[in-house]
Amino acid sequence: GIDFAANLAIPDIDFGTFHMYPDQWEATDEWGNTFIKEHDAIGKKLGKPVILEEYGVKKAKSDRVKIMQGWQDTIVKGTLAGDLFWQLEETLKGTKPGDEYGVQYSKEAGSAYDEVVTKHARNMKEKPVGGV
Repeated sequence: GIDFAANLAIPDIDFGTFHMYPDQWEATDEWGNTFIKEHDAIGKKLGKPVILEEYGVKKAKSDRVKIMQGWQDTIVKGTLAGDLFWQLEETLKGTKPGDEYGVQYSKEAGSAYDEVVTKHARNMKEKPVGGV
């Protein structure tokens, strides 16, 4: 791994980013909240914004939306500058989604898209800016 704090402390670095895929790293889903909080605390201590640049839960996991919402709640309650889930998918005629982490676009209330994109975007919009 890398030393996130040491890298972020470099004077010419303006902000930090990190990725998070606990299932690929043999970590628990709950560990994801700890990982987010640790990176958030480092950014706050150094006075630099931090973004969770990429994260996800495999589609095959039945509680996928609940897990992602838990992480997003941690993000909203903390001082992270933002987050970007991996990745938005659109099914075009004759195609099918191919990424095991993608979130399928849907206009349906209660869909994974509605829960982890629409609702989270609304929550982030209401989050105070400049928490570092």
